[in-house]
Amino acid sequence: MKHNASQYLDCKNFKTLSTDFFLFFAYTFGMSISLSDESWEEAEKFVTLIEPLPKSLVTVFKLLSSESDSISDISRASFNRLVISPVFAEPIESFSKLYLDLLNFQRIKQITELSANDLFGILLAIYIYGKMKTCLKPEDLAYIQPRFSTEVDIACALSLCFSGCTILDGIFVSAGKFFALSLVGEKDIKLYTEYRRFLRTRNFVFDKEYELEKFGCTLEQIASACFLSLGATSKQLEGYVNWCLSPSAPIEKSAYKFWIINKWINSLILQKSPPDMEHKVEFYPPTELQSVFFEVIEKILSNQTGLSLWLEKN
Repeated sequence: MKHNASQYLDCKNFKTLSTDFFLFFAYTFGMSISLSDESWEEAEKFVTLIEPLPKSLVTVFKLLSSESDSISDISRASFNRLVISPVFAEPIESFSKLYLDLLNFQRIKQITELSANDLFGILLAIYIYGKMKTCLKPEDLAYIQPRFSTEVDIACALSLCFSGCTILDGIFVSAGKFFALSLVGEKDIKLYTEYRRFLRTRNFVFDKEYELEKFGCTLEQIASACFLSLGATSKQLEGYVNWCLSPSAPIEKSAYKFWIINKWINSLILQKSPPDMEHKVEFYPPTELQSVFFEVIEKILSNQTGLSLWLEKN
């Protein structure tokens, strides 16, 4: 099957996307696990679980998606109106405090000075966490919440230090799979329970073949379908679906950034140190920032509450 990349990268409305759009990710990079038309059809079914979509949030997401690195006055005003609500204001304030030294290094005095994709990522994380709490009962969420929280907190720290990615990239990698898993739980709590038990025996190393067999699609496919509905673009999601389908590091930059973020997260959680590998400069904290970065990571890893240090009050 031949695909024209521009055919997919120009698509921005999820409702008009064909299955071929999604298959573009699979056929482009030569993955060890292939994704069928049927798997994308299954993933699309989960979108109904996040409907009705939050109109004001989706509007801001679409505005931010249309921006380049810096945001326009219109997007900034829309963002500021949205975050007046305590639902957003409180975690954003906590975010600013937790990552204060990393933000100061970039001379970021106000959160709206971050890039459009950074702001999108922060808002998306808040939305995801809120949705997970409505999808799952507290006792069911409790099994995955500590790992979700740690991964999200680390991903944000990495994204603030890596020049090669944004906070949105970090949230896609860290929160996307847990968001999708919570939707699986809302649809079928038995399937959720079976998989979260399986994951806990594997230190939360997700199994794509298992997901395809049990859910009919991968968690990244579910997350992608939902993110597109919420206002993310195909360009923002390029590489996201396939980074985890190959056992080796992806060659394509679009997929590599997701792979390396995940590599760092797992290494920091399991080994308490960076991955033992040859690093690319754009995916390693600058020398002058390393001390502050590892202080933040130590604070995150020593957190015993099981809750995010910024998404939830501690």
